[in-house]
Parts: sequence; structure tokens; C-alpha cells
Amino acid sequence: MAFDLVVRGDLVLGDRVLEGGWVGVAGGVIQAIGQGAPPAAADVADHRGMLVFPGLVDGHMHTSSALGWPGIEGASRTAAAGGVTTCVDMPYDVPRPVTDAKILAEKIQVVNATSHVDMALYGTIRKDGGVEEIAGLAAAGVCSFKLSTYEYDAVRFPRIDHTTMEAAFREIAKTGLMVGIHNEDQEIVEGAIAAAKATGRTDPIMHARTRPPLCETMADLAIFEMALETGAHVHIAHSSLARGFDLAEMFRRQGAKTSGEACIQYLCMTEEDLVGLQGFGKCNPPFRTADEVERVWQSLAEGKIAYVSTDHAPWPRAKKEYHGDIFACGAGLRGCRASRR
Repeated sequence: MAFDLVVRGDLVLGDRVLEGGWVGVAGGVIQAIGQGAPPAAADVADHRGMLVFPGLVDGHMHTSSALGWPGIEGASRTAAAGGVTTCVDMPYDVPRPVTDAKILAEKIQVVNATSHVDMALYGTIRKDGGVEEIAGLAAAGVCSFKLSTYEYDAVRFPRIDHTTMEAAFREIAKTGLMVGIHNEDQEIVEGAIAAAKATGRTDPIMHARTRPPLCETMADLAIFEMALETGAHVHIAHSSLARGFDLAEMFRRQGAKTSGEACIQYLCMTEEDLVGLQGFGKCNPPFRTADEVERVWQSLAEGKIAYVSTDHAPWPRAKKEYHGDIFACGAGLRGCRASRR
């Protein structure tokens, strides 16, 4: 078989490194992998002595939460430069989240016209309902659904009440698709922020203090109980706590379809980094203690984490700058960044 491209190097495979290997590509698709003398090809990319990795999948990105769909082009270009060849994009877009098949079709057109990498798209529902749109979204091609137990914006990123969420889970279960949940308890966070402001504590560390571990685990328990009740595959969109993965495992043993992901920041950043980075370190859930970071690593080593993502959610610089009130800064990190030499 004639190849359009052969890539030479030490190939990183799922179970080993194939030294002196080659990858044969034809028609834009990998057709063969081998070792030793490579076959003929129209073009050869010679990286002998270097590792050749497969493309990465970033399972959690917000390309359009700040700029709208024009953000897809830049985010996907950055992803490609860093070795990410598939982006899984969340539905909380400006000015309209992906709540029905018509909006999804419009977004797919933009993705096909502007994205530099493959993209999979989530769907969601409105705060005031929209459960009836779930089947249409699934038929139109969403890969998963995303709901939240905490409200950032009543239209773009709403909190879904328990009654509506249970109904949504039942409909999503019929599709066989996963539903990811932003897992923070609204009442705990709002009460803690109000108390902090009342005492004049708006310094960076208070972002972590007003979103304590309990606000995550309370949300986890609620959504996992509904998973057990409805049969839906319910997934923690990001756990900063090892306990989140323990809870998912516990509910799986009881017959539920439950899972969770970690984000890169929860494997390498701590509360001390939040103090130094100020608004630029603000994300939800927040950074945790160094001890908790070690516990999350242990969960990863034990196979309890479904996958690791970035939760890439960039904001204009002015939105991240800290001017004495951490609660005024936007929540989200630039998790997807191009590699630099």
C-alpha cells in the first residue's frame, strides 16, 4: 500500500513504547503501524530518537463561554498546537447555551467552518425546563449533556432544581448518553460568600474558604442518588476531592452508573497558588490543600478517575484581574495552552 505520509520515531502505544517505529497514513487516516525500515511514502516526517504521541482528547472545554462561537477557532488552534486533536466542548455558550437541536445545528456549522481539530459537543436544558428537547438533541448528535447544581448565570449557566434534574435524568437515560454535572451546592456557597463579605474578607483565599469540600460532596450525593433512581449515567464534571471519586465508586457498587473526572489543576495546584495567582487562579471548584492534591493523585493511581481534563475556560484579562475583591473576578482557567520551545 502506498502511503501519503510516514512518521518515524519511538511510538508511544497504549501498552509500550515501540522504539524505531513508524506510522503510515493514507487519506488522512492511520492505516498501519510498524517497526524497523519504513515503507515508501510521498512524505516522511523523521523524528527518530524522539517520542511520537497519539493525539490527546481534552474531555472538558469551554471554547465559547466568553467570546461566543468565535472563540472556537482560537481555542482549537491552541489545542492543536499543544497536541490535542479532539476537544469536547461544553454547551454554556454566549449568548445562547445549546438547549435545542436548532442551536446545536448552528454551532456544528461554525465548528465545521472554523475548528482546527475534531470537536464533540455537549447539550443542556433551560432553567425553566426544556426536558422535552433532550431526545432531539441526542438525535442531532450531542455526545453528552451538562447540567449544574450551581448557578452562574440564569440563562447561560443556570442551576437546575432537583425536580427538573430528575426528570432530565430520566429522559437522558433513554438516550444512553452521559450527563455531566457541575457539582457545587448553591446554598452552602451563597451563605459562605455572604458571611465573608459581611466581615470584609474578600481576599483571594476566601474563594476556597467559601467553597468548602462539603459543597462538592453534598452535590455529589444528590446527583448520585438521582443516578441510582433514574438509571442515568451521571458524571462529576470535575472533582477537586478524592472523596468524589470514592462516592462514585460506592454508588457503582450499588448498581448506579456513576463516574467522575479530575482536572489538571487539581493534580498540581494548591490553595497557596490561589493566594499568589489571585484572580488568575480562580476556578470552580477551587484549588485544595497540598494533602488533598496527593489524595487525588492516589485516586488516579487506583483507577478511580474516569479521565483528566483541563476545564479550559478563558476570560479577558480585565475579568481576571484582582482589585481587592476575589468574588468579582471571573472563575475559569486557561487550561489549554500551546506548547512553547
